[in-house]
Amino acid sequence: MQHTHKTTNITTNNKYHHHFIDTGHSDAVLSFDLSQVTDVRNILCTSSYDHSIRIYDLHNEQPISHMNVSSTSDISHVRLYSNSSSQYIYAIIGNCVHIYDLRNISRELFILKCFEENEQDDDNELNSLDIVGENACTCDDDGNIYIFSNQLNGSEMKIKKVLTHSHENICMNVKLRPNTSCEVISGGLDQKYIHQNWKNNNVLFKGDSSQFVQSLKSSQQVINPPYIHSLDINKRDSRSVMGLGNGSIVMFDLSASPYNKFIAFNNAHTYIVNNIQFMMNEQQQQQFMSASLDGTIKIWNYESKGPLKPSKKTTAPLPQWSVNTGNKIECAKYSNGFVYVSYENGTTIEKISTQ
Repeated sequence: MQHTHKTTNITTNNKYHHHFIDTGHSDAVLSFDLSQVTDVRNILCTSSYDHSIRIYDLHNEQPISHMNVSSTSDISHVRLYSNSSSQYIYAIIGNCVHIYDLRNISRELFILKCFEENEQDDDNELNSLDIVGENACTCDDDGNIYIFSNQLNGSEMKIKKVLTHSHENICMNVKLRPNTSCEVISGGLDQKYIHQNWKNNNVLFKGDSSQFVQSLKSSQQVINPPYIHSLDINKRDSRSVMGLGNGSIVMFDLSASPYNKFIAFNNAHTYIVNNIQFMMNEQQQQQFMSASLDGTIKIWNYESKGPLKPSKKTTAPLPQWSVNTGNKIECAKYSNGFVYVSYENGTTIEKISTQ
């Protein structure tokens, strides 16, 4: 998905405990990721419109390394991945997934090309990245989903399956369902939420997001339809959650058949919910975080066991925690008691305490 930008100043809000991390980028941050809590080092990885990837040590509060990428395409997504022996950076650049060794990020281990570029479709780009065990996946502006092997020995790293035109418009997000070998969930700007078995092309469920949320007869609904901008799957239970363009959130029970067990957090935000994440710490095992272009970040409680109970309320319940940053949020991730946030056209990362 193509981005437009210009670097701007970020409003400072002193009503909550926070500080800004200087990433060292000379242009706006596009994407970032955080190392797992269990990893030896507490690492922040960022990409920017300045065509660089930077690594920052959060514990010692200092930069570690950086690398300039020789490509005209944006580094739209970065992802940190660890196995038993090493740590890697996965980066989406145009139509390719690039893999680097975190110990020496100038060392490119592998490039996986997902599709051929052509003059008729030069705007097509990859949009999302997920890694679960030996499989990984991404998706593109044409609605295609790519499943590829997560083997870092070169010869075995290849595309396993292409789910052609799963979506009729831009596929914004795709996630592999944990604890299964072949299930994938995706959402896009066609308002479709799709749960499918990628090995046998069997669609387990396909629904329109508008059927799950309250219909609002307002200018906001017209300007911001319930396109699916973000989604996540809980690794512990059968819950899946998606963030919509009209500010609402919908949670599903993936074990329910048919898909009649869902709950809508109607009007959870006033604008696009472009970030959503289940919080995986032990003390937050029944919470998820959402962040929006309206500048707010919220943490919600939910029932992790038993059937979901649909609500007919036109507004969401009160969140367990929330802040208004006063800025348009580009990317937000929760880790170990803090929410890390990048802002539209901003060069820094804000670290906000949830305590």
